Amino acid sequence: MLQNLSDAGVQLAIGDTGKLKVSGDQSAVDRWLPEIRTHKPELIALLQGTHQGTPPPLTSEQHADIQGVMPFDNVS
Repeated sequence: MLQNLSDAGVQLAIGDTGKLKVSGDQSAVDRWLPEIRTHKPELIALLQGTHQGTPPPLTSEQHADIQGVMPFDNVS
């Protein structure tokens, strides 16, 4: 979801008071706001680095970047 928000031009951050701050293209923010509200606790946990679940799968771009740095072809 964070990648989708970023791709849509929506940025999330944790403010000084610990609250979720949403910024970016207003039409994109308006479109994503119901989804952001639904997942607010999880988003805050992810941004604070305290999420205890399974990390999201890598995108194909992330996988290609890692493959370029750490080739896995010769792993036994």
